[in-house]
Amino acid sequence: MIGWADQRFRYYIKKEGEKPIRLDGMAHARHSMKGSLQHILAYIIGAALMFLMIYFIGDASKTTVLYDTLKLWGIIVIIDNVISISYFIWPRPEKKQ
Repeated sequence: MIGWADQRFRYYIKKEGEKPIRLDGMAHARHSMKGSLQHILAYIIGAALMFLMIYFIGDASKTTVLYDTLKLWGIIVIIDNVISISYFIWPRPEKKQ
C-alpha cells in the first residue's frame, strides 16, 4: 500500500516519474492474489501471536476480545480471497483508450 501511495504521490503531486499503470485482465488477478497471499501470511503470524497471548493469560473471560478479533479477521481474510479468486473468473476488462 505504501508503494502504491508513493507512486501516485510522486506522479500526481510532485509531477515526477511515469504515470501509474492500471492493471487489467490476468495481470490484475495475479497482483490481487499476491496481496491476498500476503494477507494470509499476516493472519497466520498475527493469529499465532494472539494464541500465545491467550495461552499465557489463561483466563477465558479476559481473552474474549482476542477470540472475537481473530474471528472477524478470519472472515475478512476469507472475503479478501474470494474477491481475488473472482478476478480469475471475471477478469477486470481492459480500459478503452
